[in-house]
Amino acid sequence: MKDNGTGISTDKLPLIFNEYHSDQSNSNWDGTGLGLPICKQLCDVLNGGIIYDSEINIGSTFIF
Repeated sequence: MKDNGTGISTDKLPLIFNEYHSDQSNSNWDGTGLGLPICKQLCDVLNGGIIYDSEINIGSTFIF
């Protein structure tokens, strides 16, 4: 999955699988912060994994 959103800063990347990880001061924020933690739990249960990369002002890529 690839998007062209705002990206995730490198200091926040280690937190993306924690619930409520997002910076809620962002005016574009409209989620609950549960999507990536749920994906991580599903991948763990299914013995899978997640590879990800993100760049500010470019977007993020996730491979499940």
